[in-house]
Amino acid sequence: MIRAGRQHLVRTLADLAAQQGIAVQTLLNSGQHQQEGFPAPLNAGRTRLYDGEQVAAYLAGRPVPP
Repeated sequence: MIRAGRQHLVRTLADLAAQQGIAVQTLLNSGQHQQEGFPAPLNAGRTRLYDGEQVAAYLAGRPVPP
């Protein structure tokens, strides 16, 4: 569920791949989004949505905010 006031932080796998400068397929093949500690998707639909703030913290090695 996307909390009110946080819609601007929603990211797709394509957004996450672009942020890291890699192709979506490279991200999927690496399994990075399935590693322990990686923020869980906000939904269970076909297009996975992630909280950009949580993912940025994870990628930077900082604690993931709730």
